Amino acid sequence: MLESKTEPGVRHSIVVTTLNRYAVLVISLVSTMVLARLLTPAEIGIFSMAVVFVNLAHSMRDFGVGRYIVQEKELTVDRIRSAFGITLGIAWSMAIVLAIAAPWVADFYGDERVTGILRVLAVNFVLIPFGSVVLSYLNREMQFTTIFLVGVISEFVRAASGIWFAWIGLGAMSLAWSALLGVIATVVLARILGPSHFILRPAFCEWRRVMSFGGRATLATIAFQFQRGAPEVVIGRYLSAAAVGFFSKALGVIRLFDRTVLSAVSPAILPHMAAKHRSGESVAGFYAHGLGLITALAWPCYAFIAIMAFPVVRILFGDQWDAAVPLARILAIYAAVDALYAFTAQALIAVGAVHLLVRLRVATLLATVLALVLAVSYGLEVVAFAMVFPAVVGLIYSSLLMRSAIGLKGRVYLKATAASLLITAATVAFPLFYLGMPAAVGQPHWQFFIISAAGGSAGWMVAVITLRHPIWDELRLLFSQARNRLWPVSS
Repeated sequence: MLESKTEPGVRHSIVVTTLNRYAVLVISLVSTMVLARLLTPAEIGIFSMAVVFVNLAHSMRDFGVGRYIVQEKELTVDRIRSAFGITLGIAWSMAIVLAIAAPWVADFYGDERVTGILRVLAVNFVLIPFGSVVLSYLNREMQFTTIFLVGVISEFVRAASGIWFAWIGLGAMSLAWSALLGVIATVVLARILGPSHFILRPAFCEWRRVMSFGGRATLATIAFQFQRGAPEVVIGRYLSAAAVGFFSKALGVIRLFDRTVLSAVSPAILPHMAAKHRSGESVAGFYAHGLGLITALAWPCYAFIAIMAFPVVRILFGDQWDAAVPLARILAIYAAVDALYAFTAQALIAVGAVHLLVRLRVATLLATVLALVLAVSYGLEVVAFAMVFPAVVGLIYSSLLMRSAIGLKGRVYLKATAASLLITAATVAFPLFYLGMPAAVGQPHWQFFIISAAGGSAGWMVAVITLRHPIWDELRLLFSQARNRLWPVSS
């Protein structure tokens, strides 16, 4: 059995993963702001339409191997090699399928540009296995500093190359070529910075154990990826590439919270939940605590973005994207409901209940497709409202599954949301007040946003301290750990 290093505390892990995600986010936001001005809505929409199929292939390519490596109680060298062998075989198969199917996908959308994008992105599947297994092992060992370096450098390569390609006029293809360069950087860095003893040689001696977990996990991931990509598929098929571009940008605005908070916390949550389960501890208390923390952050953020959608879109993307503003405001409702079961997947995987996760993903996928097909003929705003339906279905079903899997009681949701509602009201009080003031009329968008954000942050802080919400203690501990790590006190 492979030896494990001393596990860092969950707060320390979250500090490092948060720094990682924020650094990547800053780079990504800068490139997004530039690319939104260099590319048209139709060009970005074409890429978004192609990426839906790439993401589906990614879900099959991984085959749950990354999560298997994290949760496996007895991770041996043979099991690592078998995981790599399975990943390699499936990834290369996906590369061939994407390259061959590219013209058919282009015919489905009625745009030949999709062919070239898919064939460039297919090359990624040839390279990814050489880095993904190493990164999964580093995640299991909670070596988040190394993951931080790999992620930040590769994101910079992707962003810088994407801007350059767009500048010289490659259009939608600039996003595909930059994605390929980003993958190359990830693979090279993972091999250089990863463990020196980690020699990747494919094998299949433990394929049954890996695939017994991976098969169910892959079904869940495929359903999730198709659910996430269903709006682009339906809108691209029945409306236009430009409509896909506007909808994807609206989702991008709403998912700023996912990228700044959820994506920073999630990588640390699964390993710690899995570690608790391996040691025989219950994860219900850990999950309940996290639910209260995440809604106290997510709901105020979504409400603020809904109010500030116009200046946010103008600042990030420019005036050619104004049609995304009403969509972002509606999608904030969808995101608020979705946040209530943000960590359900991690909890179910950690306790080995992947079959329950498959049920949840399939249920929300069917609800999403049904809602979109019924709504698409009525326009983008109705499609945005329709997204609330699968979020509600997912919340109801996930609460039932969590009771079965980890014994989570329904009253936990009420306890978490009661305080979060008050914090949300306090957060949006000043932005709503300032919105109606004469001084706000004609003010530059960035200035209006900064003043509103400062007032909203102050309202959030006052509410958190007044209510003595647990998130205040968590933030103080996180800031203290981050400060000590960056500026250690010498004795």
